Amino acid sequence: MDTRAPVRAERVAGWFRTPLIVAALLAIPVIGVQEYNPGGAWNLIANALDWCIWGYSQQTWSS
Repeated sequence: MDTRAPVRAERVAGWFRTPLIVAALLAIPVIGVQEYNPGGAWNLIANALDWCIWGYSQQTWSS
């Protein structure tokens, strides 16, 4: 029986922690751009980032 599994699980969970914090902080300017609605490429970038943030957070919380 491998008794190091909980240690490895905690290490892997740590790998997901930093990207999740970055995604959460990135959501703030994305919401600002979406609310300001500057048009053009800004809307496209904000919407793409919004989908990426939601997808990443969903993937992280569902596993």
